[in-house]
Amino acid sequence: MERDDNLTRLPRLESLLLAGLLVVLAWAPFPYGSNRPWAELALGLGLGVVLVAWSGLALTGKATSLPPLRRIALPVVCIGVALGWAFVQAIDLEAVFRLTGIDARAFVHPVWPAASAALGGDAAAYISVDPESTRHAIFAASLSLGSFLIAYGLARDRERASRLLRGFVAIAVVYAAVALAGFEFGIDLQALLMPDLRTVTDRIAGPFVNPNHLATFMSLGALAAMGLFVETLRQSVVWDRGPRVLLRTAMQALTGPIALSIAAMTVILAALLLSQSRGGVIAFLFGTLALIVALAVGRKATVGEEKGQRAMAALLVTVLGVAAAVSIDPLLGRVSEQGMNDSARASLAHSSLRAIEAAPLVGQGFGAFQRYYPLYADGSVQGDVDEAHNDVLETLADLGLPAGLAFMAAPLLLAGMCFAGCLRRRRDRMYPAIAFSASVVVGVHALVEFSLQVPAVAIAYSALLGLGVAQSWRSSMDAVR
Repeated sequence: MERDDNLTRLPRLESLLLAGLLVVLAWAPFPYGSNRPWAELALGLGLGVVLVAWSGLALTGKATSLPPLRRIALPVVCIGVALGWAFVQAIDLEAVFRLTGIDARAFVHPVWPAASAALGGDAAAYISVDPESTRHAIFAASLSLGSFLIAYGLARDRERASRLLRGFVAIAVVYAAVALAGFEFGIDLQALLMPDLRTVTDRIAGPFVNPNHLATFMSLGALAAMGLFVETLRQSVVWDRGPRVLLRTAMQALTGPIALSIAAMTVILAALLLSQSRGGVIAFLFGTLALIVALAVGRKATVGEEKGQRAMAALLVTVLGVAAAVSIDPLLGRVSEQGMNDSARASLAHSSLRAIEAAPLVGQGFGAFQRYYPLYADGSVQGDVDEAHNDVLETLADLGLPAGLAFMAAPLLLAGMCFAGCLRRRRDRMYPAIAFSASVVVGVHALVEFSLQVPAVAIAYSALLGLGVAQSWRSSMDAVR
């Protein structure tokens, strides 16, 4: 009897942990995407509470621990190397030399010897131009790691995976609806509750400062909603018993709970398209193509399943075409106003390349772009520039080529694991497919934006990626050593 009680208690405790993660995901977009120091700290506190609670429950045997980390060993090593090097960048090498006699001052950034000469004495010596920004960037990256680990552990159970995915879609729907309503009635909820001012624009930004960041967040929500919709519809319709049965079951499915999924997709896509983000919409279109491919590949069991997959692929292609048709006019309008060439982004890219050339191995400092950009700027971009609008080049300039490539390799490897899961799984391949397509979205948009540096977007993507990786292998493989 006692054993039965334990078995019934475990799911409830882990469901509470899942609820905690969903609360954090729901809170994150509200305070300007958590892109404020106090909001980021609150986000870290929330994720930390969930992780500590889970650790305590796992140590006492009241909750299951993480799935085997050996399955993600290489991505773990990559991210460990990258963040380890970022930690080294923020160490005072002058103090290290005085304490240990180890002289690594040859790696110090040139600004520190210049500062020492200007001050007429010894000064601190760091690899990073701004070690405080580097420490902050390490903290921000740890938020994504925490979100990934929680989702990776809890979503190994398919029921919790379903609740996590549906919960995220619900969060996206609520924020999309509030953004649309606020835009229609001219109400800025964030401005009413917080003192930060935002640029007035005719584009929807929702809870985010930048419409481009809303576009990325909504793209993730839209892919999750579409994946849920097509998979539920495929399972609800009888595909191999003639056209009459197919039509009847399809009508029953579309007039039932699946109608809520259609409404959810409509609201999210409306907010995405009205953001008028050129890069965001293009990234979403690439992500939808990736979702189609991921759901189409792999093992097929029956003729009916093959027909269902073809029908769902055709449905997603239709959604893709409609989204492209609806978005073409506003996007062309922005192109006609601003032109095809974005000179500011091109200038930032060239400056980033110069920063990479100046320190290809050690980097300029993780998260320190705002500080080192003036050293390599050509003067064509006015004002205070805090991002490169290209996460790939900025990461390589920040960390140097070895650590920068390792940092970017981690999500790429995990996305590859998700695609491999689509190939080998028949049941529940929806989860790795959504994670893979989400990776394509953020990867494409990262070439022209910095949405992944917005905490709300980063932890949402990390949660979807953890969910996808957790569902990338069959339950029977857990016993394989």
